[in-house]
Amino acid sequence: IRVTNKLHLKTKFGNARKVLYVGGIIFEKGILPFSEKIMSQTSCILDVYGGIDKNEYSEKYLSLIKSSNKRINYYGKIGHTVLMEKIVDYDFVIVPSLWVDNYPTIILEAMAHGVVVVASNRGGAVDLLSENRGFLFDWDDELSINKCLDKIESIEVEEYNSIIKNAYGYVLQNNSYETY
Repeated sequence: IRVTNKLHLKTKFGNARKVLYVGGIIFEKGILPFSEKIMSQTSCILDVYGGIDKNEYSEKYLSLIKSSNKRINYYGKIGHTVLMEKIVDYDFVIVPSLWVDNYPTIILEAMAHGVVVVASNRGGAVDLLSENRGFLFDWDDELSINKCLDKIESIEVEEYNSIIKNAYGYVLQNNSYETY
């Protein structure tokens, strides 16, 4: 991960928290159940970038988007450079995987751009987001998911900035090109 940007702290949040998901619209990525929860339990705006194949799962997701009253926006695939320019416009990046990702690059990229990550406690996300570098939830525990969504809605700017400073420092220390 090349960290070429300075860390910019938040001074305030908008009316609705802006949440970003990047990845395929497939079962294993967990985006459908997480999106349903965001819709029913928060006032967040969720923007989705990634590929989608025609199947029963994607049809359900597209139906959810249509019924979301523009709170879920699907933009399709975009280039990496464009994504890295857009990522700083978001309050949170979600990685709601049901499967195990070893070392999700999107988590490191969000951390390097000063965006708090919210992820399921699967695979490498657990280590990356430990020690107050983001939020983890357990897919098998409804209370855990609800607490995480409540935190997204209620976090204060000072706590948010503390998390992004900690996460940014972690990427600089452990994942920089220069260190490698």
